[in-house]
Amino acid sequence: HIRRSCFRLCRQKMLDIRHNLGSFWYHYLKQNWIHFSGSFYYISTTEKSWQSSRDDCLGRGADLITIDSREENEFARKFEKRLWIGLSDRQSEGNWIWQDGSPLRKSFWQPEEPNSYSGTDEDCVEIGNFDDDNSWNDLVCTEAIFWICEKKTEINKLL
Repeated sequence: HIRRSCFRLCRQKMLDIRHNLGSFWYHYLKQNWIHFSGSFYYISTTEKSWQSSRDDCLGRGADLITIDSREENEFARKFEKRLWIGLSDRQSEGNWIWQDGSPLRKSFWQPEEPNSYSGTDEDCVEIGNFDDDNSWNDLVCTEAIFWICEKKTEINKLL
C-alpha cells in the first residue's frame, strides 16, 4: 500500500514538473526567445547603446549574453548581426569582466583587439565578425547596434 501511494505521489510530481516546464518553454518561445544549451536567448530587432540594451534585457528577466564556450560563441555568430554582449571594461580600463561580475576566462577577440581604436574609449564588446571564431570587437558603448539577451535556466537539471 505504501509503495502504491509513493508511486502515485512520484507520478504526480513528474506530471507537475512536465506541466511547469511546458508552461516555462511556451512563455519564452511565444516571445521569440530561442533555446540553446540550457539557456533562452532573445535577439533584438532594434538598435540601442550597450547600457540601453542591457536595461532591455534586465526588463525581460535576463541579461546581456555571457559567452563561456566556443559553441555559445558560434551560436551567437549565426545571427549575422553586430550584437552587444555582456562584456566590458567600463569599471577599470583593461580589466574585462562580464556584466554579472565574473572575470573573462575564455575570449574570442578579433586580431589586434581589444584596441580602443584611435584613442577612443571603447569599453564595451560586440560580436562584429560572423565569419570567424574570433569575432569580438571593443566598441564605444554609446553606439547603437543590436543585442542578445540570455536567460539562464535550470532546465537541463530537470530533464
